[in-house]
Amino acid sequence: MYMQAAALEEPGQMVAEIRLQEGEDGFRHYSCRTTDPTGIIQWFLDYWGKQQLPQLESWQDITHEF
Repeated sequence: MYMQAAALEEPGQMVAEIRLQEGEDGFRHYSCRTTDPTGIIQWFLDYWGKQQLPQLESWQDITHEF
């Protein structure tokens, strides 16, 4: 599992991504665009401090891109 975040070219836009391992060789990869950097920081803190993932229902599954 890993998380990453980056600023996009559009002013104020950021993207966060999560990849979750599925079985030995599989994975699911999710993406979320946002203008809320504080929310992204909280996702990282929750995972690091509580081992709690963000709610992925509103994230886009982009596994097919890999």
